[in-house]
Formats: sequence, structure tokens, C-alpha cells
Amino acid sequence: MPNGTFLRSKQTVTVGIDFCNWLTTHGATLAELNQPHMDAWQAEGPTTREFVSRFINWTAKAKITTEGITAEPHRRGTSPRLPAAEQGEAIDRVVHHDDFSPRDRLAAILILVSVRASRPSLP
Repeated sequence: MPNGTFLRSKQTVTVGIDFCNWLTTHGATLAELNQPHMDAWQAEGPTTREFVSRFINWTAKAKITTEGITAEPHRRGTSPRLPAAEQGEAIDRVVHHDDFSPRDRLAAILILVSVRASRPSLP
């Protein structure tokens, strides 16, 4: 089994367990699962919670949960963006920040510049 396949399977199992624990703390069982539960679960945590979709698909096929409950996939570009002026200020702070090692400064500059370059609408 390739390492990536193993890690994805492990992540799926871990997220499924976390979801079951979350349901329990919210006074619900898998049999009582509804879309508002799923929406709340995803809204309260990191994007890795989207891996629960594989678990939920399996529980629906096994008739443990109601069919039709879905986990929203993560959509790229939905995080809030800094306005162009604030991005420029961030770059200036990194360039002139004495607490960063030269290596960390370079990494931060590359990240900030590559983010700007990937969004052609920004000056």
C-alpha cells in the first residue's frame, strides 16, 4: 500500500472517530444524524473535517445514517484575503524585521510574493 493511501485512510478513520465523539458530546447518535449536525461539525473545525464524507457515505450505505447527508468539500480561495495595501505592509514588516533569521525572512517573503503573484488582480 502506498504511503499516501495509508495516510489518507488513517486520516479518514481519525476524523470519523472525532466526528462520533463530537456527536456524543452534542447528545446525538449516528442514527439521529442530520444535515445541521454535519454543517455545525464542519463549521467548528479545520478543513480536514471534510474527510468525514467517506465515513458518512459508508454509514449511509450500511443504513446507519440517513442518505443525503453531505460534508461540504473545501473550496480553494474562500479564505479572507488581505487588501493589497495590507499585503504590502506585511511584506515591508518581514523585510525589516530583525527577529527573523535570514532563512525565515526569505521564506516569508517568498510566501507573501507568491500569494500576490497568484492573484493577478492585485497590484
